[in-house]
Amino acid sequence: MNALREVTAMTTAKNISASNEANGAENNTSAFDRNTLMERMDSNMDLIREMVALLRRDAPRMLAEIRDGIAGGNMDTVRRSAHALKGAVANFAAGDAYDCACRLEAMEDEVENDAITDACDALERAMTRLLKELDGIAG
Repeated sequence: MNALREVTAMTTAKNISASNEANGAENNTSAFDRNTLMERMDSNMDLIREMVALLRRDAPRMLAEIRDGIAGGNMDTVRRSAHALKGAVANFAAGDAYDCACRLEAMEDEVENDAITDACDALERAMTRLLKELDGIAG
């Protein structure tokens, strides 16, 4: 089951990354693909503002659940919360945050704690960057 989860997460991450590249998004320039976001939300700024507000409300809880899961050695909690956060950021075509959540979701129970912590740190950095940039368009 873990192998299937890992393959699915990696395939989905590659598809999101390919979509971002095809639409001109580069991980070094933006935390999300604005063109894809506008297309997905039908350029509805009220909807985008609402989605950003939901992400801003829910992301800290999901990140805290991931941290708590890591601290407690509960990889099921880590994977479940990473999966939920991955779905939330997918709405925004947020390649870096999505990829980081995929990495956490696909991690095996036996992975070294340092690797899990590093992956969580990367996700938190990507989320901070994403939310800051989303505030710039939804403000």
